[in-house]
Amino acid sequence: MIRTVADLLSGILRDELPKLDNAPVKHAPTIGDMYEGLSSELLNRALPDGLGLRVVSGFARDDRGALSGQLDRMVVRGEGEKLPYTESYVWHVKDIIAVIEVKKNLHSAELRGAFGQLKAVSEIEHSYYQSGDAKLDDPDRSMAPSARTFAEMTGRIAWDVDGPAVLPYEEEAVFHALLLEQVSAIRVILGMHGFKSERAFRSSMIEYLEQNIGSAGFGPTYFPQLIISGVYSLVKTNGRPFMVPLVDGWWPFYFSTPENPLRLLLEFIWTRLDEMYGFGYELWGKILRLRWKGAY
Repeated sequence: MIRTVADLLSGILRDELPKLDNAPVKHAPTIGDMYEGLSSELLNRALPDGLGLRVVSGFARDDRGALSGQLDRMVVRGEGEKLPYTESYVWHVKDIIAVIEVKKNLHSAELRGAFGQLKAVSEIEHSYYQSGDAKLDDPDRSMAPSARTFAEMTGRIAWDVDGPAVLPYEEEAVFHALLLEQVSAIRVILGMHGFKSERAFRSSMIEYLEQNIGSAGFGPTYFPQLIISGVYSLVKTNGRPFMVPLVDGWWPFYFSTPENPLRLLLEFIWTRLDEMYGFGYELWGKILRLRWKGAY
């Protein structure tokens, strides 16, 4: 099923993207609107019916007045606040399933700008989920998936019949990161065009990391789950759905791949919806196998 939908979305993108690329307008905001509109079309077709989900643009907020910058597209549930005389909404972070920053071209400058935009959403989420405002006992917020991922990554259990297990500091940090990854919005940078090679894409990200070693806001939980640059992607191994074991105590939390980017996007969103609503195995079809190169 997931391959069928991914192929359908790829066909739409293949047919429609040249129309946008060849449009005669030079007005930058209008060009941005076109590519964001195409991303909305893809997202709406990717969402299962009957769940009350919507694709909107606007801002993320928490209970204490923190507000993100304007976000290109959000997949949301529940109710948001429509801003007067606009098509933009303000939506609480707890009800945002995914945030997508859309770029016509994604190269180094656009990568850094979109990363910063999504990092602001992460900061709001971190503050909310680490405060007393968050309610993590909702039926769709079971921590069991994170505990299972942690066990697969480390070979250790996070808790047993006696309660939370005593873990080394580094492993406890990994487990708390996985918990935050499970409840936070899926953050995606979607570049319709981009780097000419997978190596160049990886090198740009590595250079950005090297420039920010030791800087606040550059831990694994601040990184987007998926960054797409044309036909190449950088993907996070947070167990939702992709996972790799720790290597000598280190978490290789990112890998690159030339796999169909829209299939990867579906994997992230459908995994989240499956954990929240319970789809069942019939939705997924055959297991996705990836050819991936190295991890960060």
